[in-house]
Parts: sequence; structure tokens; C-alpha cells
Amino acid sequence: MKTRTWFVAAVAALSVAACAGGGKPAPASPETSAEWEITEEPLPAAEAPPAVPLQVTDMQPRGGAAGGGDTVTFTGASFLVEGAPRAVHVYFGDHEATDVAVVDDATFTVHAPDGPAATAVDVKIVFEPGGEITLPGAYAYAPAATAAAP
Repeated sequence: MKTRTWFVAAVAALSVAACAGGGKPAPASPETSAEWEITEEPLPAAEAPPAVPLQVTDMQPRGGAAGGGDTVTFTGASFLVEGAPRAVHVYFGDHEATDVAVVDDATFTVHAPDGPAATAVDVKIVFEPGGEITLPGAYAYAPAATAAAP
């Protein structure tokens, strides 16, 4: 018995067996009249497309005033989970940023906290769920302003 399987429009797979009366295999010739037996089989499970990994690809600006308050924009991928924003905590050195806002799947913003003047600090981003990403020395606080002499 010859069996062929076709996958049709992602609905079902059909196995077709050519049989000459009584379920006996039909001889392989174009003159053979054959009966067709059609059976349905489930399609192989479709694999889900790979998820885009959580990542941060840029941060702008990369520095600001020691007093904090500058808006910093992060770009990357997968900041949403099933359409909802991930919880995000961002630390500039030991200080946590404020006003974290996930704009969309590829952008979120924060207000930088105050920090040590004339110092570059690590930026640690903690995603829930998702883990953490550390950007070494990624944010530079400006030197403290000095008063002009009279």
C-alpha cells in the first residue's frame, strides 16, 4: 500500500492510500483503477516564533547634572510582557531613579537621581520579570558648578 501525506493550509494532514479492492496494494501502473482511502491526521505542532530577548541597546543622554532630575531615555526590546509594561527599577550608582515610565515595547524613561559630581556611575536596570542589566560607567555626572569670583 502506498501512502502519501500532504499538509493542507495548516488545517489537517491527509494521508491517501491507493488500494485495489480488498485493501491489497495496487500495482504501480497508470492503468490501475484504485480506490482512495482518506484519513485525517493532526498537523505537527507549530513552533512559536522565538521571543525577542529583553535588552537595552541605548541610553540618552549619558550624563547630566549632579543634582539629578534629567530625563533619561532607554531604548531596546521586550519592555512589555503580554502587552503590559514590566516593572522596572533603575539605579544610577546607589541611587534609584524616579518617575519610571514604560512608553512602549522598545522605550522607557526615568528621571536621573542626584549623584556624585564629576563621576561616572554604573546604571543597573532591574526588570520584573526578566532579571537585571548593568551598564558599567554609563552615566557621568557633571562637575559641580563653581561660583564666579567678584
